[in-house]
Amino acid sequence: MIRAPQNPKLFLKGLIACMFLTLLAACDLATDWAPAISTVQEIRELEPSQTGVRAIAISDAELLAIGEHLPKLEYILINGDSKITDAGLASLSHLEYLMQVVICDGSRLTDQGIATLASVPTLSKLHIYNGTSLTDETLDVLGALRALRFLSLEGCPQVQLRTVVRLRDRRPECEIHFN
Repeated sequence: MIRAPQNPKLFLKGLIACMFLTLLAACDLATDWAPAISTVQEIRELEPSQTGVRAIAISDAELLAIGEHLPKLEYILINGDSKITDAGLASLSHLEYLMQVVICDGSRLTDQGIATLASVPTLSKLHIYNGTSLTDETLDVLGALRALRFLSLEGCPQVQLRTVVRLRDRRPECEIHFN
């Protein structure tokens, strides 16, 4: 069943931003587009040396397969049709080369899930859209991640602007976008 977004303007803005970031991220880490994957079988068909993927309409099962099969992964874009939770995000926490994560629908994620992802010491770019359950605790955890140089939080209504400002003051080397 398809349901209408709670805030259509915010949904559209996030969708446009994710499309832009898909283009930008693909140019950042590869000369060609990262392969699009939707199933565990497609993930298993990739070479284990694959460094980037575009995950389309995936769930936690596919994130688990990515974490198990792609140890050299540096970049992942998880599109807005995906239904990932904290448990799925934990599957990426051991990827020692992971540098950039784009999550186009973080509505099923909590502060604990982001904390698990923040355990990746190489994570330098994180984009989260529609993180409706994320709170200031997420910023506290991400603030300790030394490699983080870019953070974009869009549609995270429980995150307070004062906490974002405090993080910007504490981490001037990290470019932070918040809306």
